[in-house]
Amino acid sequence: MAAADGVPWFFAADFDPKKATMPELRNILVTYNIPYSNVAKKADYVALFLEHVWSQREKVLAQYFGKMLQFKVQQRREQLANQQQNLGKKMTDFEKVLQCKVQQRRQQLEAQQQTLFT
Repeated sequence: MAAADGVPWFFAADFDPKKATMPELRNILVTYNIPYSNVAKKADYVALFLEHVWSQREKVLAQYFGKMLQFKVQQRREQLANQQQNLGKKMTDFEKVLQCKVQQRRQQLEAQQQTLFT
């Protein structure tokens, strides 16, 4: 089971392994390939969890959030590239409209000149 943000629920800052059930602790240990005895007491599972899993928490979170940050940076780069493309298209459209207006104005001025000199 993972938390809503993708980080394992047992890496939450407020997670207390002493309050977890034995099946939950065993599942966590299995997930991380930590060998354990089926006749172990809960305190043994908690100790294994703290030694092998919780001790890796900072490393796992750093990797996860590093990947998350890379993903968000890539998303933002793509958004900016799309915005630049759209802006380029808008500028091209604006330039076309402007060129058309300039051409119309030239034609108007030429028509006025012809009227003045005829």
